[in-house]
Amino acid sequence: MPGSVAADNLAFSATGCVPLKPSVFFQGVGTQLGGAGFAYGDGLLCAGGSLIRLETVVVDAAGTSQSSVDIAQEGLVSAGQTRYYQLIYRDPTVGPCGSGFNWTNGIEVFWGP
Repeated sequence: MPGSVAADNLAFSATGCVPLKPSVFFQGVGTQLGGAGFAYGDGLLCAGGSLIRLETVVVDAAGTSQSSVDIAQEGLVSAGQTRYYQLIYRDPTVGPCGSGFNWTNGIEVFWGP
């Protein structure tokens, strides 16, 4: 997935989250276990290296979480870099492991000018 630093053309959304609970969008400079991730909470943490919290949001009533910040600016990203993104969300009653939180799938973004 390409992003443009200058165009500020990237936004994230996640569906299937627990409604009306807090969630946080994260950015990593690498991956965990070569991209396979490792079990953490009720899911897999895939983003790795230095992690940056990009934005805290509350999941809407339909279970959707959306970013609204300038991802490149908040993540201190420069053109030519690749970064990895995930959302962590509260999951107090639904999660299979009962840990109280879960992760979305991770994505990789190459940032162009």
